[in-house]
Amino acid sequence: MNTPTEMGGSPGFAPQRIEAHLRDMLPGLRGPMRIAPLGGDDACYRIGFDGRSLLLRMAPLPVLRREYRILAALAANGVPAPKTLLVCDDPLVAGAPFHVAALPGGRVFSSDGLPELAPAQRRGLYFALAETLARLHRVDWAAAGLADYARPGHFFAREVAYWRDQPGVRRRPDLARVADWLAAHVPDDDESAILHGDVRLGNFVFDPGGTQVLALCGWQRAALGHPLADAAHSCLPWQLTRAASGIRDLDLARHGIPTQAEYLTHYRRCGGHAEGVTNFHLVFALFRAVQEPPGGDARHGVALVRRALELIDGASP
Repeated sequence: MNTPTEMGGSPGFAPQRIEAHLRDMLPGLRGPMRIAPLGGDDACYRIGFDGRSLLLRMAPLPVLRREYRILAALAANGVPAPKTLLVCDDPLVAGAPFHVAALPGGRVFSSDGLPELAPAQRRGLYFALAETLARLHRVDWAAAGLADYARPGHFFAREVAYWRDQPGVRRRPDLARVADWLAAHVPDDDESAILHGDVRLGNFVFDPGGTQVLALCGWQRAALGHPLADAAHSCLPWQLTRAASGIRDLDLARHGIPTQAEYLTHYRRCGGHAEGVTNFHLVFALFRAVQEPPGGDARHGVALVRRALELIDGASP
């Protein structure tokens, strides 16, 4: 079993106490507990027992309640979201409140290049990601009981206005230039959908032997917003080179990975937003990624901003 030091997490994070609590609350758990971070997030863990896989997510209690609402609504609408089993508000158990959800046993990939797979499977996984994203964006959020989940409308304008005024942005001329460009190019399209907020391979659990999506995890940034914000964020691997954990300089055809255009075409054919992802949406995704881990890492952040400036200056997406 991993130790608290190896696992990271909040102060007071102790797998032994978590294991005892889970065995008490979820009878029938067998075998030793295995625990590992999921999707590179030190507040989200994959927990395994014999024949059982769970997702543990730590966050303030109001955040967990919001996530519970959206996970329940999505599961009722055919989106492969984890099913919440319990919520614990006792900080003595894990150092912070947490919820536990059922997680199908499957594969989680950490590299967008998918080196462990054959070319045909790589293509299938990326198309399965696009299909799941389109299914999410088709959900009628008002009918699903999420009309008050977040303020709909004017998503890009609100986000750009907020981040543009942050001291960390104004102190950096390169970031300030990106923010000012975004503010001057906000599109008129004002559609709203349920956003995942962090669409990437590392947040998907796939069928152990195929390409079916069993679960989409990492809902902590979920919101009501423009669906192309999600679509553009999911395109970040095509915008970054391998040195920045992307695939832009990879021979996509030889590796069986669809091009960005092929991926987005599949998203639209599956019922995703009909309008195309533009340079604005890609620059927005790169700009927002700078504000979130691992974008805060200096080297990765430089790559994100450099690519945003290239697109602003007319580079092909």
